[in-house]
Parts: sequence; structure tokens; C-alpha cells
Amino acid sequence: MPLLKRTSMLNLRNKRLVYLQFLRPLLLYACEVWGATSTRNINNLQLLQNRALRIIASAPVYIPRRVLHDDLRIPSIPNQIRKNSVNFQKSVRLHSNPSIQHQADPGPSTTYRFPHLATQCPSLFPD
Repeated sequence: MPLLKRTSMLNLRNKRLVYLQFLRPLLLYACEVWGATSTRNINNLQLLQNRALRIIASAPVYIPRRVLHDDLRIPSIPNQIRKNSVNFQKSVRLHSNPSIQHQADPGPSTTYRFPHLATQCPSLFPD
């Protein structure tokens, strides 16, 4: 993205704003339901974010990633996913539709890899 290049005329504050408004939502689209994704996928997203922050700050490679995150006040991808998931679960529990509220209830814990109850849709119209 030309706006974030090292040669861009935008200051650091505006580059950060462009990242937060355009790139970050693309990276975290529907992250609330990524509970079953692998850590490798999350690490790949974190690598993309680290690259973007390094370009935005025009930081050399010897600056630690943690310093970049702290200076730009941007949380890491796993932390943001955790935060979004918690907020999503709270909003589902407080929803006015009972079918949506039911989605927040965890199923019974089993030792089976594919529990039978997870493959069945609960009845929306109880007898």
C-alpha cells in the first residue's frame, strides 16, 4: 500500500490510522469464530501485522516487535482475537433472540473427538 511506504509523506499518526481503519479489519475479519483455527494461521496473521508495523514505523530489523507494538499502541493478533471473542460471547448471551442465546451455551464435555450432540441441531420448536 503506497500510503504506508517509508517514502510516504504521511506522518506516523496518520499511517497508524490507515492501518487501523483499512488493513486491520481485513486481517481480523470474523475472528470471533476462529476458535478452531490452528496456531500456524494465527502466527501467519501476526507476521503480516509485524511487517506492516515495521513498514509504518520505518523501523530497522533490530528493533524488537514488542517495542513496535507498544509504541504504536496496537495489540497483537492473538490478544485482539481473544478480546473480540469475549465481547462477541457477551453480546450473544445478551441477545433478545432465544435461538441466538442458545448458541452461547457450551455443549456437554465429552472425550470423544466428534460428539454426537455436536452434529445435531437443537429443536427450535420444543414439544
